[in-house]
Amino acid sequence: YGLNKLNYLPLTEQMVLTETRSIAHKKNARIAWASSNYFGPNSADVESGLRKEVFPDFDHIIDAGGITNSVVEARAIQNMLDTLSVPHRHITIVCDWPHARSALIIWRQVFPESKITIHSVEGHWDDSNVAILQRSNLLWLIACLLRHVALRIMGIEWVARQQHPLQK
Repeated sequence: YGLNKLNYLPLTEQMVLTETRSIAHKKNARIAWASSNYFGPNSADVESGLRKEVFPDFDHIIDAGGITNSVVEARAIQNMLDTLSVPHRHITIVCDWPHARSALIIWRQVFPESKITIHSVEGHWDDSNVAILQRSNLLWLIACLLRHVALRIMGIEWVARQQHPLQK
């Protein structure tokens, strides 16, 4: 979900991380993520650092580096899990509800042998997000619907080449 103009995590990202923390502690799971690298200099490092602050006592974090969209994220995480020989029979994706359907399509294609489940949270957006389409619930819902249609019509490779428009 990137960073807002003040280099803070948006509220939805905070909610996703809080829910992820709850799920991971219950299941003794590993947490894997990749961070947006197109929000400005070192944005992936800043975002990852802010995420890690939510998990100060959690040792099983896998950071797959900088990414540009959800397809690239899933692939980067797959590469990192394979590199570290981490089994991934069951993957739970925590995301906001508008993103859930396309996330399920993406992750099932990237991890065809894994059981993919989605745990969704409510999205909360504000106009301080650098990604224009993530500034309101309506814009984000439209973006998610368009991505879903694009995945169905254009395919995952086309979607992998897309990036959110930005305004700083």
